[in-house]
Amino acid sequence: MVGFLASSFRIANVAKFVRRFATDQGIHRHIADRNGNLIYSDGFAYEKKLAPYPFFSARQKISDPLEQTFSIADTLLDGRTRHISYAPLKPEGWSVFIDRDAATILRMESGFFIQSAISSILLFMTLALLLNQFRNRILAQQLEASTLAEKELNQSEFRFRQLIEESPFPVMIHAEDGEVIMISRTWTELCGYSHADIPTIAIWTEKAFDAQKESVIEVIETLYDLVHRKSEGEYVINTKDGTSRVWDFSSVSLGQLSDGRRIAMSMASDITDRKQVEEEKRNAAVRLMEIEEEIKKQISSDLHDEIGRDLTALGINLEIIRDGLNDSANEKVLARIDDTASLIRSISRTARNVMGNLRPPGLDDFGLITAINHYANQYMLRTDIKVALNIPDEVPRLTDTIELVIFRVLQESFTNCAKHAKAEQVTVDLMYDDGTINLIISDDGAGFIPYSGEGASAISGIGLKSMKERCELVGGTFHLDSQPGKGTVVTVRIEE
Repeated sequence: MVGFLASSFRIANVAKFVRRFATDQGIHRHIADRNGNLIYSDGFAYEKKLAPYPFFSARQKISDPLEQTFSIADTLLDGRTRHISYAPLKPEGWSVFIDRDAATILRMESGFFIQSAISSILLFMTLALLLNQFRNRILAQQLEASTLAEKELNQSEFRFRQLIEESPFPVMIHAEDGEVIMISRTWTELCGYSHADIPTIAIWTEKAFDAQKESVIEVIETLYDLVHRKSEGEYVINTKDGTSRVWDFSSVSLGQLSDGRRIAMSMASDITDRKQVEEEKRNAAVRLMEIEEEIKKQISSDLHDEIGRDLTALGINLEIIRDGLNDSANEKVLARIDDTASLIRSISRTARNVMGNLRPPGLDDFGLITAINHYANQYMLRTDIKVALNIPDEVPRLTDTIELVIFRVLQESFTNCAKHAKAEQVTVDLMYDDGTINLIISDDGAGFIPYSGEGASAISGIGLKSMKERCELVGGTFHLDSQPGKGTVVTVRIEE
């Protein structure tokens, strides 16, 4: 009786323990002893035994049924497929069986899959929402940055346009395809052409440069590849009102536009007023030189007409006096007369030399070639320096001013050679070609180191400066080349 009560008590406790596990429809719990007798079941009658059931025979095949657990799917007497889970209970040797039919498992798994699918969809939607919010935030930030950048770009472009338009000197921005993108107001104010008047480089060059158009376009086409600023030089441009102005151009490349076109900026300094002042100064200097030559010519004429005449008369009178005296006259008186006649002849030669220096004989009447030949012959007589002339027999008559400049440069070079060079020979080469005259004067003298700065010696200072200024006054160029021991070469080029 006690054993029965104890057994009943254990069965009740085990059943209570088993019922603690959650169950669902289609899930049944069983407890059986080691012989297969059903002790507890929530799905079968107590009087039934599990021995005839296939899952109990499978349990009996386990080597140590008290230490193992197993699951097996088999068909019960009702024809349904069930999954059996087994676990031993010690020390009684009992067993706990939990069986589930396939439909319940499928329903649970389907529910799980549906829940998983719903969870996945919700998770995906959540992630998508978060990603969309993140994307919208990034797009908003990018839009804000783009808007700010565009605003700054617009402000920068506005400032650049203001800088160009309000520039105090002429400025043009132009593209390689010939479009004039913009010009400054000063450009319009000085030449009269607005942007509408000159929308392309071709129209601008046609209006402003006339015959120089092609050469100007060739220069402009090289501007788009510049690395550094380039000075194109001075050009005379025609303004809208028909007058002319002088602009000194310089340009720089500005890279590319958004459409890939290369652009350049051309700037100009209006030097019209400066050029006018320089022209006025040059004209004044030329006029002073002409006045100087006129004065020299007048002095030379006065010396010839007055002093030369008087010296000649004085010489004749002395000859008459000398001839009127007989040989018995006082020897001292005769000697004094002869000395006076020699002095008069010396004074006459000096006067002729002075007159020749003041105004080259034959220049006005016979031209430059005759004057050079005469001066060279007189120079050789006075200095014993040989002169080699490589000059044409004649050249067309040039303007009086140019002929005087050529002669004065030759005269000054010969004088420097006689005073300083210690030369044995001077060579003169004169060439005339289509309105351009080239003069080269070279000697085999000592040479020197040219110096044109302030404080220079007479050799490289006043004399050379005078020759250079004379050449520049008539639009010519002057070049000096000299080295110690290698002589001196003077080169002059003047175009009519």
